[in-house]
Amino acid sequence: MGKNNSSTRIDRAVDDINAVIERCQQVDKLEKGWQFLKEQQDMATLVHECVERVDQHHRFVVETLPRVQLTTDGELFKVIMNNLLENAIKYSATDQPLGVKVFKSNDQAHVCVQVSNAIGKAGVPDAQQVFAKYYRSELAHAKTGSGLGLYIVKSLTELLGGKVAYRVEDGLVVFEICLPL
Repeated sequence: MGKNNSSTRIDRAVDDINAVIERCQQVDKLEKGWQFLKEQQDMATLVHECVERVDQHHRFVVETLPRVQLTTDGELFKVIMNNLLENAIKYSATDQPLGVKVFKSNDQAHVCVQVSNAIGKAGVPDAQQVFAKYYRSELAHAKTGSGLGLYIVKSLTELLGGKVAYRVEDGLVVFEICLPL
């Protein structure tokens, strides 16, 4: 027997509140000096695990490189990816596929991961503020959020020695993280 509409909305609201609390806890850890452990990781495996864990994972088209090894903290990488994947789902046009692409940088010194989605009703974030703590675009307020997800992405990526970028390209919102090999 399926849940009624009211029960489904309540469950979704509780999930949204839990996500906000989790992001606040992550920011607290960052500000206190998040400890991490770097180990050898297979990027294709990590990326596929991250995609499989999110709702609507069937919407993602994933392109990965075989056998790219990276020395990083797998758990922190999963936090980064979860934030990017959840944002892609939340702010994309619902009938559009979502993209994940793994590639090596031109200098071959970094492995990069792009997460992309078609521009949805929330439009595009302000490039000057997108990674700022608590930033949410005006049109994004229709969805539950804390304005911490992309701040966490940037902070953790930098903690792991990497860089993060954002751009709009061919009708897509594209976030890209690059971590040293």
